[in-house]
Amino acid sequence: MNRTPMFFLNFSRTHQPIEKSIAPQAVIQHLVPFGAPDKNGFFENEQVLLVQCVNWNTAPSTLEPAPFYNPRTKVHVAAWARIDNREELAGKLDVPRAETERICDSELIFKCYLKWQEDCVNHLIGDFVFVVYDEKRRKVFCARDHMGVRPFYYYLSDDRFVCATSIAPLIHLKDVPVQISRKWMVDYLTHLSMNFDETPYIGIHKLAPAHTLTVTPEKHHLRQYFELSAEPELKLKDSREYVEAYREQLETTIKCRLNTTYPLGSELSGGLDSSTITAYAAKFFDQPLTQLHAFAFANLEMEPQYILAVSQAYGLPHTHVVASRQQDQDAVLDRSLKILGYPVEHGNATFHEPFYQLAETFEIRTLLSGFGGDEFGTTIHGYMVPMEMILKRRYKDLFNVLPGNALFRFLRLMKLKLRKIQSHDFTRPEYTPRFLAAWNKRWPHQIVTPEMVKAYDLKTRYFDTARFDAGYTDLKKFTLDALCAHPYGKLHPHGGRTED
Repeated sequence: MNRTPMFFLNFSRTHQPIEKSIAPQAVIQHLVPFGAPDKNGFFENEQVLLVQCVNWNTAPSTLEPAPFYNPRTKVHVAAWARIDNREELAGKLDVPRAETERICDSELIFKCYLKWQEDCVNHLIGDFVFVVYDEKRRKVFCARDHMGVRPFYYYLSDDRFVCATSIAPLIHLKDVPVQISRKWMVDYLTHLSMNFDETPYIGIHKLAPAHTLTVTPEKHHLRQYFELSAEPELKLKDSREYVEAYREQLETTIKCRLNTTYPLGSELSGGLDSSTITAYAAKFFDQPLTQLHAFAFANLEMEPQYILAVSQAYGLPHTHVVASRQQDQDAVLDRSLKILGYPVEHGNATFHEPFYQLAETFEIRTLLSGFGGDEFGTTIHGYMVPMEMILKRRYKDLFNVLPGNALFRFLRLMKLKLRKIQSHDFTRPEYTPRFLAAWNKRWPHQIVTPEMVKAYDLKTRYFDTARFDAGYTDLKKFTLDALCAHPYGKLHPHGGRTED
């Protein structure tokens, strides 16, 4: 399924015209290699080529001019966005509420840029990537959403800036040198390649989540505009109020993603995360339930039972169960390479291909997913919470949340207290034992040559991932450090002239 708005920009940082090495129609073909977009268009002059493809999903998306242009300010905007705080922005921008219904996301971003310039990202809530070409200032401003839901790739040199929502068109430009990274290749073969910045091609980078990039002829500036904080901002009376606050936030989050004028899909494994999302979707979807489709794998013993229970409880008329994942792997690989421009780095990208094909059949353009929810929702690292409470001497709070009757809760509390003493405040081994055992079994079967293993310190880096949650007793800190922090550390300049 490739039902996404996409864009491409080629910008000359010198006074020399951009090389006409690729035609707009060829860019469109690389951005949308399967099928045709609902709408596409481009802007071109001697300094820039801006191309946008739009596939309609939400009501505002049907208003996208592809790309947006304001003749008074000579500002162009191309976006792949779903802006969720439209009413709040309307108030800040003094735009009548009725008028916001006639404004596409690109125009809303333009109005924010006009008022706040590069600080406009501080006011946007949603999933987005966008590029602003300010013709008068000869400036390009790019931004990626807080969690990096939407992709963004770029190439930057002294005389050229190229960016797109897919690598595919970038590697077909004659004026962009394409050199495959050997380090990325060996990392990919040992599942170490996923990174907020690097790609398989030297010189082509990802814009990291919660970052902006400003490019002018003289300089460029990469900036992080948001960072998850370990400091709690919410102070409530008791656990019940926290549960209600969490429920309210969860409902708001899911409602935002139900914003579609097309049928809706939701992945359903029968587990807590996907079942919760599917159930809320059924509850709040403002179309008939016949427009809601659930997609499930049923390979484990209890999955069919749990999937059926959720479907029956919420009256889902369409639950599509895939009992076999047999696919034409060559066709799947070819399709993914044409869409992304490089091999997928996470198995779910192609593992869920049967869902994508079914969703495309039913003209579904939003597919919700709770798969992987145990990373943030029903976390598998919840055992850290009792340890943290013991270390902070929150014995009463811990006693109240432990399972069992009063006697068993007391005994469990004493057992944790004894573990704290014996393990020197829950000091863990250098490696997580279950991970280390699995890594030791897998390593002999890796296929990278010994020369490359040595050259890139591959074995050490591979076994470092077996540390995982070792040494952590604070769930929030672990989440921020291991799951959200940038793995490559401080962002570095990528060539050209920079003020940093």
